[in-house]
Order: sequence, then structure tokens, then C-alpha cells
Amino acid sequence: MQWLAIHYPNWLLQYQSYHQGLAPAQPIALYCRQSSQLLSVSDSAVEVGLKPGQSVATAQALSSDLQLIAYETAMSIEAADWLCHWSYDYSARVVPLICQHHSNLGMALHVTDTLLLEVGSMAQVFSGLPQLLEQYATQAQQYSLQWQLALGDNPLGTALLAHSAPHYVAPQGDQRPDTSYFQAAQQLATGHHIKALAALPVNVLPIAKEVQLACENMGLTQLESLFSLPRAELGERFGDELLQLLAKLTGQLPQPLAFYEPPESYQHKLILSYEVEHIEGLLFPLGRMLSELASYLQRHQRAVLCLRLNFEYRDKALVPLMLTINYPFAEHRSDGLLKLCRLQLERILLSSPVVSIALQLQESVALTFTPSEWWQGSTQDEGSTLLLATLVAKLGHESVKGITCVAARLPEACWQSQPLAQGHSATLCAESRASYRGKTVAIKQQRQRAGQVVKGIHDGRFRPTWLLKQAEPIALTDVRLLKGPERIASDWDTVGTHRDYYIAQHKDGGLCWVYREVNGVFLHGWFG
Repeated sequence: MQWLAIHYPNWLLQYQSYHQGLAPAQPIALYCRQSSQLLSVSDSAVEVGLKPGQSVATAQALSSDLQLIAYETAMSIEAADWLCHWSYDYSARVVPLICQHHSNLGMALHVTDTLLLEVGSMAQVFSGLPQLLEQYATQAQQYSLQWQLALGDNPLGTALLAHSAPHYVAPQGDQRPDTSYFQAAQQLATGHHIKALAALPVNVLPIAKEVQLACENMGLTQLESLFSLPRAELGERFGDELLQLLAKLTGQLPQPLAFYEPPESYQHKLILSYEVEHIEGLLFPLGRMLSELASYLQRHQRAVLCLRLNFEYRDKALVPLMLTINYPFAEHRSDGLLKLCRLQLERILLSSPVVSIALQLQESVALTFTPSEWWQGSTQDEGSTLLLATLVAKLGHESVKGITCVAARLPEACWQSQPLAQGHSATLCAESRASYRGKTVAIKQQRQRAGQVVKGIHDGRFRPTWLLKQAEPIALTDVRLLKGPERIASDWDTVGTHRDYYIAQHKDGGLCWVYREVNGVFLHGWFG
């Protein structure tokens, strides 16, 4: 197997900076609540004199605009899941990285802050290993991550090289990765990682500090010295931990690895580095989260029908704000996802400052692409569906409905309304689109027929575009009958009703639909 190891220094700070839109020049520091000491600092913080181990008070005195982020275990878990999630597109075997600040590592002989990907089996999928490396490096740079990588056939040894003697380091700023390195990547000698490891200092090994100090006290400062000594004597003096490490680095012992397993449904949680009191402050981090969701949907050829948002308040006594965002016409673009979220959030008042955002994909359907001629066949118009989805988000499902036909004789009984997104199914979406499909063409044709009726060259067999909710009495002197009568009788299972319908010219000039029955003359509709 061929392994790609990527070491991410300061990945927790970079994760927070990217998702919360912090300026690159702003100093950022991660600190421990218990000790009130800095755990890690950004490059811009180093420039103003900050360094790990300093107290929070000293750091704030050195930099007035310092952005402090309290370290939490949940923060490293969510950031590690995020890294594994998008890295999973490049390899089905991803070994999650462990944060160096995690108080309970739980895994011996593991290089911290370093992600492992098995890339040997994926080279053909990307038309070669250089293309895989280039695409991965480009995406990591898009997320404003600092990284350094190494290739090898031993996972632990490759991780050590990526951490302490990388084959390639990410360029600074907006510079693109050097493609010449990736073209030469396949020429890296596999099986010769021992020579590269031999030059590393002993203090980079993932072993206890006591063992490292014992080695240095004996003059064993490089791995080359450990490789050359008899294993039995090393075990007697330094214990089994060092022996197991050396055996794994030389391939004499297997390396059981725990691979990342993607969740069944998409979910993403972001702990904010600041408290948000107004909805507007949530839109930027939420937009970044939805942008990543859109990338996920594109890779999996899916579209969203329903999202769930969870906003956790600073006041833990308050129930978190939970919102269900429905997309009745299956959205997959980041701008469309954010637009409907924004419309619903604008109606919300926060009960307390928000400290975290959680997003979960509740329901999705397969993504289909159709041409833009929405009046033809079963295709849909992008603008029309977006308009309807916006109306549903702004007014609610009860205020925006579709129309379906009912088997009845009387005009007011032959149709009924139904919710556009009932059941959140793509089938119903298609049926509801049918209620307005071809409307533009139908209105144009009806106006032509109406003009022909007035001129006496049409028999009047067509229906009005606007039917009144309830027929209104009208004086016969207010209209001039043009065509009719057309007898419409009620259904057999109802009380007998007989109406004679006419196309008439109203005194104000409009073309209307009236009927006469025993109770008089009634206005029932208007022609477009």
C-alpha cells in the first residue's frame, strides 16, 4: 500500500478562522479554560510576540485585537470530522488525526495532527497519483489550511516524515502548489523510508517524554542510533513501548488502523468563537456551512428537500432554537440554500446569544437536470420553482398551495388546493408544477379566442382563467350576452342544480362568464 500523510499545524485555528470569517491578519489564539494559558497561536499572533504557554492576561496585554478561542474537546472532534469528510473523496481509507491538545489520546504510537490516506488504490480513479495529490492540495488551499505532506509505504513512518521531514510544504499566501513536485511524486522510492527516518531526532517519536529523555541522556539523539542497537538490550533499558515503535517503523509488526466511517446522513456542527446576538451575525458562518453542504450534494448528485438547523444558546437553561427548512423543489446550490434559510431566519428573534450552529440533512433526493423550457413536457423552469420555493419559505406552506383536479360537474367543485410540499416527495413536486405548466401559452391563446368571440367568429367553447371563489349576483343590464347558453347540471348524488352559462361583455369592457338559474343571473368568472 502507498500512504499519503498530511500534517496540519494549527488546523484547529485555521478551521475556526475559515468557517467564522476571521481576517487572516487578525491574531488568533487557542487557550485552556482551566489553566488560562495559550495552547496554540496563529502566525499573525506570533508576529506580535504571542507564543504557546503564555497566560491569557499577558496575551491580551500584547495584542488588543487578539481573538481568543477556548479549547473544547468537541471542537477538535468536529474539526477532525470535517477534515476526514472532505478527504474521504480522495480515499476510502482515511485514518483520522488526533489533536495534540486532547487530554485523552487513547491511542499509543500515533503522530498527532496528521491525517493518513491510502492512495495507492485510488491512483487510477484520478488518472494517476500526481493528479490526486494536486487536487487534494488545491482543495486544502481553498480552505486556507497550512499543510505539509509525505508519501511512503509505511503508515507510521510516513506520518512521522510528514510531521518532521515533509516531502512537500504548502506554499504561502495565494501561491498555487508546485505541480512539478506532484509530477515527480510517483518516482519517490518506496521501501526506503528507513533511510529518511534515520535522520530524524528521537524527540519526534510518539513515545513518553521519560523514554525520550532517557535516550538523549545516553547520547541516542537520532533514530539512526536506535536502529543500529540490539533490540533486546533496548527493550531491557527503555521498555516495550520503544521496541513496538521500532518494529512498526521497520515493518516487523503490523499497524492496526481505525478508519474513518462517514455518517449515514450529512451533519456539521460549528462552535462559534464569539457570541451572536442578532440573526445577521449567523448568516456568514451558516453560509460557509451551506457552501460545504452544496459541495457534498454535488459530489453525491443529491438535492435537499429538508434541512434542520439547531442554534444553541449561551444560556443553557433555554431550549436550543430548532428550525426545519423545507425546499419543496429540491435545492442543491449554496446560494439557493442560504436564501431560503435567510427568509425564515428573518422572522426569528433570538432569546439569548448563540454559541454554536448545528446543521443536519434530513431528506434529499437524486439530483436531476432538465432544460429550461418549462412549458414542454415534464421539465421545470428554474426561475418559477425558485419563486415558489421563496414564497413557501416567506409565507409558510399553508399560504402557498397547488391545484389539483376533482371529478365534479359544477365549476367551483371540480378543483381543490393542496400544499406544494406535502410529504416532501419529488413526485408531488412534479404534480404541483403541472398546475401552472403552460400558463403563459394558455393565457395568450385565451385572449385570442376572447377577441374572436367578440367578433362572432368563435363558438365560445373555452373556460375563464379567473374563477370567483363564490358567484356574485349581477344585473342582466350590466352585461351583454355574446355566446351561450351552455347547460351545466349538478352531480346525480346532489340536489338538482341547472345553470345556463354565457360568455358576456361587461359594461366596463371586460369579458366575463355568467350563468342564469331560477334565482337570477350570477357572475362566476373573468377571461384573461
